[in-house]
Amino acid sequence: MSWITIVWSMALAVCATLALIHLAIWAQRRSQVAHLLFALTALGAVGNGLAELGMMKATTVEAYVIWLRISLVPTALLVISFAWYIRKYFATGRLSLAAAVTVLWTVLLIVDGFSPFSPIFSEIFGLRIVQTPWGEPFALANGVIGPLKAVNDVANVSFVLFIMDASVTLWRRGQRRRALLGGGVMVCAVVAAILLAYMTDTGILRIPYLVTFIYVGTVILVGYPLIGDVLRAAQLTRELRASDASLRDSEARINLAADAANFGLWVWNIRDDELLVTEKWRKLFGFAESEPVKFDQLLKVVHPEDRERMKQTVQEMLEDGGGGEHESEYRITRPDGSTRWIAGYGGVELDERGKPAFARGVSRDITQRKIAEEELRESEERFRTVADAAPVLIWMAGVDKLCNFFNKPWLEFTGRTVEQEMGNGWTEGVHPDDLQRCLQTYTAAFDARAPFVMQYRLRRHDGEYRWLKDDGVPRYDTQKNFTGYIGSCVDITESISKEQALRESEERMSLAMAAAKLGLWEWNVSKDELWGTKARRVLLGLPASGKIKLEDGLSAVHADDRDRVRQTLKNAARTGEDYHLEYRVVLPDGSVQWTDHRGRCVRGADGNDLVLRGVSMDVTEQKRAEEKFRLATEASPSGILLVNDQGRMVLVNSQIEKLFGYRREELVGKPVDILVPERFASQHPTHRATFFAAPTARAMGAGRELFARRKDGSEFPVEIGLNPIQTSEGILVLAAVVDISARKLAEEEALRHREDLGHLSRVAVMGELTASIAHELNQPLSGIISNASAGQRFIDRGDVDLRELHDLLADIVADGRRAGDVIRGIQSMVRKGTPARQRVNLNELVTNVLRMLNQNAMLHSCQLHTLLDPNLPAIEGDPIQLQQVLINLVINSLDAMRNTPPSRRKVVVTTERNGDDTICTSVRDYGVGIPEEARDRIFDHFFTTKADGLGMGLGIVRSIVESHAGTVAAENVEGGGARFHFTIPVNPAALPL
Repeated sequence: MSWITIVWSMALAVCATLALIHLAIWAQRRSQVAHLLFALTALGAVGNGLAELGMMKATTVEAYVIWLRISLVPTALLVISFAWYIRKYFATGRLSLAAAVTVLWTVLLIVDGFSPFSPIFSEIFGLRIVQTPWGEPFALANGVIGPLKAVNDVANVSFVLFIMDASVTLWRRGQRRRALLGGGVMVCAVVAAILLAYMTDTGILRIPYLVTFIYVGTVILVGYPLIGDVLRAAQLTRELRASDASLRDSEARINLAADAANFGLWVWNIRDDELLVTEKWRKLFGFAESEPVKFDQLLKVVHPEDRERMKQTVQEMLEDGGGGEHESEYRITRPDGSTRWIAGYGGVELDERGKPAFARGVSRDITQRKIAEEELRESEERFRTVADAAPVLIWMAGVDKLCNFFNKPWLEFTGRTVEQEMGNGWTEGVHPDDLQRCLQTYTAAFDARAPFVMQYRLRRHDGEYRWLKDDGVPRYDTQKNFTGYIGSCVDITESISKEQALRESEERMSLAMAAAKLGLWEWNVSKDELWGTKARRVLLGLPASGKIKLEDGLSAVHADDRDRVRQTLKNAARTGEDYHLEYRVVLPDGSVQWTDHRGRCVRGADGNDLVLRGVSMDVTEQKRAEEKFRLATEASPSGILLVNDQGRMVLVNSQIEKLFGYRREELVGKPVDILVPERFASQHPTHRATFFAAPTARAMGAGRELFARRKDGSEFPVEIGLNPIQTSEGILVLAAVVDISARKLAEEEALRHREDLGHLSRVAVMGELTASIAHELNQPLSGIISNASAGQRFIDRGDVDLRELHDLLADIVADGRRAGDVIRGIQSMVRKGTPARQRVNLNELVTNVLRMLNQNAMLHSCQLHTLLDPNLPAIEGDPIQLQQVLINLVINSLDAMRNTPPSRRKVVVTTERNGDDTICTSVRDYGVGIPEEARDRIFDHFFTTKADGLGMGLGIVRSIVESHAGTVAAENVEGGGARFHFTIPVNPAALPL
């Protein structure tokens, strides 16, 4: 037997042995398909070796071709099985590439079976016998490579790509050793086979192709991990058998502990998909004792809503490998239809290849815990709802003293988020002055596990600090374990303010009572016991302490008032109504004091006794003041009325009786409207209401004439002063009424005197205007004479032209009317009479006055000029009086320029409308001006700067202007001379007559 036969037989025996071993293992564990695939790969290597040995020993071309075509079958089996072994065992390699390898090698087998020639050679025309270095011959083929060789090459390339892809994936996973064993070895084997074949074909090496040994080596190296698993499994089996007794004891102890803890133990053989579980686990999940348990069976028990999550958890656990323990909670549906909550804890154990082999863990029924958690959640939700609806601020803190809950009113109050308040964040809103005290109280109570109450200021969302009352109590669970604190806060800012105000009020009341000598009294009607403040009892000479009777107290009351006081108190006790009375008391020294006593009837603390409580006050000084006020009122020369807010008179003096003709009792309690004339009576309530809305001391009816009505219906003018008085009964109005009938008569007499004086002034002016008046009359009279003479001449000639005669007569009529106007103007100036108001055009008035004074101006060598506003509105006034004002001012201007050079003598009269709806009229001259010492008195009556003047003109000017609601003033003007100007409103509200 040759060495080639021996060596090849040994290699084939090794592969066959491996194939038989893994076939046996697969026969026992059908789920471990990797063993079957590896066995097929080894059998493919055996078949390839047999075919290769047949080709080397062939002596004819026909025999070589047969063995060559047979060799493709085991080679295809080796490649396809190897690819799927890599996919199954190493869990790598793309499925598409594995499928491509399978399809391409299957196609190659079909081509090999039905093609007339081999996929390698299209023709073999001979054998070449080669001797090995040790002299043993073997056959090699000489032939032509066929076109189907490309199919073989593509199949080989697909296999190499698959191996490379699987190796890269293993490398990226960090399984570099497996990447080298799987991919590196196979790629190197392919490269080595190609090189050896090339070197053998070219004669470089005189040895067989050795493909068999490359396949055998690859099978052994790649199958090493699987073989190692088998050996470790055998070792583990021996170890398990050796420690079976101790394991059973340990398992028994574990089962006891698990049963005691309500645990179900499980071990999942991931490869075989077998679940080894304890009896407790079976009862928990509802499986029978001998029923095999698979993962899919377990999934069927899991609640449908949790099934996908369970799958995802298991997938994550397998992908994570030995990354640690995993925990999950899910529901199961037991055979009786009930639902239970299960908590699963477990981890994955990896084999030497880093693949998940086993998963171990425990399962525990947590249904009661889940129910308790749900009840707790619902309880907490109810608590949160109640807390958020509560009208107080609620907080909770844990055992670490840090706050972990704030209700909605707290967050709305502070305007902050719950995240900002958590822990000690809430202290940021506490007032800095209260923070340390607040924390000390909180910490001390927390350490002592004691309730606490504290007050502090907390900043509200609007920035204002508000006082809170915080009540905190410790919390305990059902096992009496301390779990923290809970507290509620109430805004007591208003209460504190009220308490402070009450304390201040009590202090003020005490001071006021002491200062006002107030006394408090209480009479228990049922027991006839009288109590009073110590100071008041001592003042009246009663015992300072001890019980006294009502009659004891009444003994200090003045004898004339005693019965009235007694009866008032008894009536109040009988009716239950409040009471008020004034009476006199006699002090131990014999002096008499007036007392004001007010009280009410109430029930005692027991609800049975009837009690009168009251306060008494010394009003002696008030009584004396009232008497003085009465005397002063009676002595007043004015009528005095005191009216309440209802418009009724509560007090009148004797002067009112004299003014109005009523007796006092006819007025007191009656409406004040009976003293108002009927023509004003309807408006008086409105005026009275306006006054009471904003009462101030002032004259009544400012700017209006007031009249009062006597009892007999006659009216008389009055002046009334109003002064509000605040009393305990409300606002009273003190009205002082003065009859001004005599003053009105005097004013009317003075007005007549002023009118007479104005008339005399106008008459005097007429004397000064004689030349101007004569000139004004001379012109129309001369025209009349001329026109009449012309008419006579026309008649005397006998050639009368009626048209010309008509024109002459029209001129005579016009001149006659003009003369009549001059005469009527003179008459109106000198006539005495009542001033007549009408609409006056000041521009026309100025023009007429200057035309009248033109002759006087010529005698003074003076020019008259005007600057008149063309858009001047008419005013309301007396044209005669206003004409007198202008004449006086212009004549004064002419007189003021006697010493002025004739070239500078000029009077300018100006009219213009001011922005305040008044018209200003000014007369400006270029004379000597107004002396400084005369400027303040120039408009006074009987004051003059002229040697022959009376001092009446400018005084009358001022009186006339003021009677038109206007003002008059004078000033020196830059450039020399003076300027007199007066302003009159366009539409005055009322012009006095």
